[in-house]
Amino acid sequence: MKYLKILLLSPYFVYSLFISFVGVFTHFVLATSIMLFFGKKGPFVHRLLAGYFIRFIFLFHGLRVRFHNAEVIPKSGPLILAPNHESMLDVASLVSTPGRPTNFIAKFQVIFFPILGLDSILGGDFLLKREDAKSAYATMKKVEKAIVEKNKCMVVFPEGTRSITGKMGPFKRGSFKLAIETKSTVIPVYIRNSGKILPKNQLIIKPGRIDIVFGDPIVLAGRVFEDKLAKRQACDMLSDQVRNSIESMKAEWDAK
Repeated sequence: MKYLKILLLSPYFVYSLFISFVGVFTHFVLATSIMLFFGKKGPFVHRLLAGYFIRFIFLFHGLRVRFHNAEVIPKSGPLILAPNHESMLDVASLVSTPGRPTNFIAKFQVIFFPILGLDSILGGDFLLKREDAKSAYATMKKVEKAIVEKNKCMVVFPEGTRSITGKMGPFKRGSFKLAIETKSTVIPVYIRNSGKILPKNQLIIKPGRIDIVFGDPIVLAGRVFEDKLAKRQACDMLSDQVRNSIESMKAEWDAK
């Protein structure tokens, strides 16, 4: 409670909260109004505009995001981005991914965040009730359908949660199962410095620079998986490929 009082009285925190609220609220009102004129493409336009507003919010926080090797991102087709995860800023940063509006699978509790929850739904994200197996399964089937039929670019964090230490945690099989079922191209992604700028369980964003590095695409189109065992083995191999790629990029970029 004492820490919370100090935080609320911090001029920078008040400034940060105000800028973030103005940015999110303005985007919500403007993007929601504009998307009504685009029909089925409404969520696409909504998410595209979100990228610009996030840049605005980051600018006023002294925060820069730099994308590297983004030319490897295919312009169309089912796509899954698989990044490491250290901060709440990871999601916001990847909304601005060059060339492809991104969508996310978020916890259902996001719906209870004022404006942000509804904004997420209007942008085409999927809310998952992890504690309800039947509901979670139905949601993942909707995700699979959207990826295949609408050529969505989904961001799925293989760790499932943010790392506190900066070291990647164990990968969950779900993200790779999604890639196998949809025959999506998978791109490993290394996000650098986000955990230092806004660590887990912290609320104050520090000025700085986040580097987002895209690895070599792993193409699954055309591959055949004969049975459940083959799919399980493919998931494990894909998991190892993504982890090795991220660790390689991390070693290279952290040495700079």
